[in-house]
Amino acid sequence: MMILESDCLKICVVMTVVMVCSSSSEFSELTEVIFNVHREESVLSSQYSDDVYAESLPLCALMCLLQEKCCVASFYDQTYMCRLDKSENCCAATIIAVGSRALKRNKYYPPACTECVIFGNSSYKIIEVTATWSEAMNNCTCLGGILAEIETEAESNFITNELFTRNTGATGYWLGGYNFNSDSDLEWISQPNERMPYPNFAPGEPNQPTSEKCLMAITNYNFEWVDAPCQMTVAYICEF
Repeated sequence: MMILESDCLKICVVMTVVMVCSSSSEFSELTEVIFNVHREESVLSSQYSDDVYAESLPLCALMCLLQEKCCVASFYDQTYMCRLDKSENCCAATIIAVGSRALKRNKYYPPACTECVIFGNSSYKIIEVTATWSEAMNNCTCLGGILAEIETEAESNFITNELFTRNTGATGYWLGGYNFNSDSDLEWISQPNERMPYPNFAPGEPNQPTSEKCLMAITNYNFEWVDAPCQMTVAYICEF
């Protein structure tokens, strides 16, 4: 098996962590900093999961850290089985399982996405499977990203051109904007108290501050932005 330079770096980082955290208590504390630990839960077995032997919960956590596609894992105390989920989904399904503990990374940075398009420092995944705004937001979070927040004219032009090129016939695409204050303005989720630095609203939009609180790039207006009912099911864009 060929060992890549990136693999060597990961192994060195893990070995350093092991040497620094020489006591089991320190090792366990580090695990709880990097992961959320859920008792009596186990990752559901799937085509993306591998069951491997680990001597302890912290070592199972380290195995997950070595796998760039692993965000969730679980450890059975009696059998020392470590189940690694490599679906890149931080919301992978879990089941109730006595004697097992599930691990979920507090922060997850997904590997390079072959289906993503890149602009500047961000990657974007355009997902055509329709969802409500809340579902879209949660799905992006589970993939390690956010609903796209477009902050410059250049970024907006890039996304618009990509959507025109795809020409899928979608009604529109959810973006990460929300009307937090039920007023005539929307804000990005990550900046709820700040005006959008670059608004690309269609003429007369937004126009329904109480009933249409979620932001969509709508096809009929050349992907300019409108406020829309959050329960609509449309495609969406994740940003990483």
